[in-house]
Amino acid sequence: MPKRNAKGVSSGVGVPHRMSGRDGDITIRRTRDGKIVYIKEHGSWHPINTGIDVAKLKKDVDRLSRLQSNNQDGRAIITTNLINVRKNTSTATVDPQIKFIIGGTEKFTLGVDDSDSDKFKIDTGGAIGGATKFTMDDSGNVTTAGSLTATKAILSTTANVGDLGTSNGEAGYATSDKIYKINTKGLFVNAANITDSTAFLAIASEADNDAYIQLFDGTAHKWGLGYDQDDAGEFKIFSGVWSSGDERLSLTTAGNLTVAGTITSSAGTLGTGDITGVTLTGDSGGALADTAGSADFTIAGGTNCATSGSGSTITINVDDSFIKNDAADVMTVSDFGANAAFKIDADQPSTAGAEASIGLQIDYDRAVALSGTAAHTDVGIDLDVNSASLGTSRVKGMDIDVVGATSGTHTATGIDLTVSGADTNIGMTINAAGTHMKLIANADADDYATLTVADTGDLTIETVGDGTTDSDLILDVDGDIELNADGGEITLKDDSATFGEFSTAASKTSFKLYESGGSSTDDYLQIVTAAHGATVIKTHDDAAGAANLGFNIDGHIDMNDSPVGFNQFEPTYGGTNTDVDYRTNSNKAFATFGAGSITNVRLYFPAISGNFILLLKQDGTGSRTVTNWNAYDSAGNAAGGSSTVKFAGGSNPTLTTDANHVDIFSFYWDADNEIAYGAATLDFQF
Repeated sequence: MPKRNAKGVSSGVGVPHRMSGRDGDITIRRTRDGKIVYIKEHGSWHPINTGIDVAKLKKDVDRLSRLQSNNQDGRAIITTNLINVRKNTSTATVDPQIKFIIGGTEKFTLGVDDSDSDKFKIDTGGAIGGATKFTMDDSGNVTTAGSLTATKAILSTTANVGDLGTSNGEAGYATSDKIYKINTKGLFVNAANITDSTAFLAIASEADNDAYIQLFDGTAHKWGLGYDQDDAGEFKIFSGVWSSGDERLSLTTAGNLTVAGTITSSAGTLGTGDITGVTLTGDSGGALADTAGSADFTIAGGTNCATSGSGSTITINVDDSFIKNDAADVMTVSDFGANAAFKIDADQPSTAGAEASIGLQIDYDRAVALSGTAAHTDVGIDLDVNSASLGTSRVKGMDIDVVGATSGTHTATGIDLTVSGADTNIGMTINAAGTHMKLIANADADDYATLTVADTGDLTIETVGDGTTDSDLILDVDGDIELNADGGEITLKDDSATFGEFSTAASKTSFKLYESGGSSTDDYLQIVTAAHGATVIKTHDDAAGAANLGFNIDGHIDMNDSPVGFNQFEPTYGGTNTDVDYRTNSNKAFATFGAGSITNVRLYFPAISGNFILLLKQDGTGSRTVTNWNAYDSAGNAAGGSSTVKFAGGSNPTLTTDANHVDIFSFYWDADNEIAYGAATLDFQF
């Protein structure tokens, strides 16, 4: 009975063959044509690629074993484990390897690390991935554990040396420039394949014949030095990018040296003794010093001039009373920190008597041009203070402190401006994004007033006090006060609530007072004056008819020679109801019968007692009558004292029947008791 194939082995496989390997015995089954199919290692069968002749493999293994055993002189024998398929039971990785062994010690191992994306590696020792010194991935990227040294230039592209430096239009170079860069590993690299962040040095020859060296720090251009063809062939040093950076040093072919900053000696001094007979020339070429052997100025020596000296100073002793600058050059003074950038420190000594003195004087006389529109700045102070602070920052463009004498009679003035003689004279111009002027109380800095001008030209004067007392605005004028409002309105407010306004419109002047201190603007008292001084006093209640006008006079009202009258209103006729409303009209009414008689004349009286008149006229037909005379209070309710008018004699009067005749009715309204008393005067001819 034939023997069963081992578990996991296909039928048709030959008899197992056992071979000894470095890591133990392995068993191989092959096909009848001599090709390997399965390998058994550590009790498990593993399929492998076909195509290997087992007989040849066995001979190779035997020969390599003999080579190793015949090694007598200590030379390295290469042991090749071509198909050493090892199974790591914990990671299930398979690593084909080649080992280099010297004297029985595994020195190097190279192979594929299946656990690291199948990268090709060279390790020290006998395992892949244990002590890797060289790694290459399937894209050709190489990583070394140590430094990389080359005896010749290594290019990152296949370009030859002639093509090495052509710029690819990168920042700071023209496309025709020839550039040779050295990267952070000290290798020459094609400029098109390297950035400032990986460069250390570049040697460039530009199309305009500039030749220079550009230095980097691994992040950006730092220094450029070389030959500037565009500027008489001077040697120059730039900070940043060559030519476009800041020029820091230039050297002409004649040996003239120009530096952008200061020259400092490492010993702290530039020389000893007096400097005499020296000509100092300015930008204009004119001599600034006497060359006859006596200098116009001296620079005093001593420790104060040394860079290590305390309060380093240079004293200039000028023979005359001034230092002259004929070329209008700019003097630049810079300092950082708590020290003043430019400081004039002068202490006036005390004298026995009063002495006129000036601390700082600028005397400038301008001969104005006869024509032209150029702006002239006689004394310009341009303070450009840009404080970008992460915390709380306060910036002052100018700080002037004037402290007067504590004894005697002394007047101290902070700024004294006198401006005159021009067509337009302006004492001070202030352009501020916020508050234009802030006036602070001397006793308390939290009490102040501000003046602010908005983009529309609106001026706001605000007073602010930190105490309980209001901060008032007082106008103490030795003369008149004129308010000239071209907009036609003057508004009175309490905080944001408008309680009054003056206005002019339609050839009339109006003054309004709004209700309850400005709680709304729909209820108000208005005084309107028109042409010839005609004036109307009006009250208005938007919701009801309660806008009453009262006079509380501590004395009497004298109308003098002026008559007093009331407008007469005309109620609308109604056959059933004819309403006569004295609440919202005057106290004089004139009504005319229509096409018939009236059932109810309804009289509405205000909330105050008074006399009221009604003229009632017959129409062209005549003989019209009134059935009922009803009385109502200010709320529109039937009068509480009597809902009908009480006429003299106790009965309603009989009206005149003649056509177009008029009867006059007089009513006294008792608002306290809500009773209307009436009397009729009849038959007035019309």
